[in-house]
Amino acid sequence: MAKAIVAMLLLFFTNVEMTISSAVPAKMVQLLREKVPLNIEFCRLAMGYSETAKINFMQQTNQSLVQQDRLFKALLTLSKFGCSELTEAYTCATYAPPVIAPYGALPPCRSLCKNVKGNCDALTTAMAKHLANGECKMTTEGGDYRGKVSQTFDGVKCQAWDTQEPHRHSVTAKTHPNDGLESNYCRNPDGESKGPWCYTTSGRRWDYCAVPKCKVQFYCNYFPEPSENQGCVDYTYNRKEAKLELLVRGNPRARIDPWAIPEY
Repeated sequence: MAKAIVAMLLLFFTNVEMTISSAVPAKMVQLLREKVPLNIEFCRLAMGYSETAKINFMQQTNQSLVQQDRLFKALLTLSKFGCSELTEAYTCATYAPPVIAPYGALPPCRSLCKNVKGNCDALTTAMAKHLANGECKMTTEGGDYRGKVSQTFDGVKCQAWDTQEPHRHSVTAKTHPNDGLESNYCRNPDGESKGPWCYTTSGRRWDYCAVPKCKVQFYCNYFPEPSENQGCVDYTYNRKEAKLELLVRGNPRARIDPWAIPEY
């Protein structure tokens, strides 16, 4: 079950690719002002409102299809881990935005997305590493890497850490017992800034290895910053009253700028 949840999250965070539309269609602007009953139970319960705009900020009008959306389901799963108090707010502001009189529905502010991204990055990155069976590094340095890559960027086979041929060295499992110096796998026992490395079986003494970074993709730049030409919604969590509070930022009376709406 846990692996299935992780798989669902990774499916979005590593595989979904989005393109950017050039402008908000005029028809969409009108639909953002029209209310319909909110049928997405998650948002009704989490946010406490019963109506939403006729279209959301993923350009979807069918709420039944929203609930089958990969990103929506991934965010629902992420909300269960509690890594950010604003996951529910970001999810519903994107997929079931409230219509705010007299402005209509406003897009989530970029800062709202960044809050969720910043607080949940470690969790989603760890999940990515789990599903990759350890074959990626959590940081650029990759001191955490314990995978089985055993060749350099140029495809040269690595020398085993417990041998002294063809290159003599003093970096062994005995001198670095906590750095995973097994077989001839790439490691970073001395904190090289560019990542895991190994001694080589060629004339070059050592070289860096092609160990990928565990990638997590959150598309926050697709959402607007508040400005005199653009209004957006943000949320804070009132811990004293244990509830989310909506904030309208920027100029909600201005036309909707042609900010980038994700399409996928």
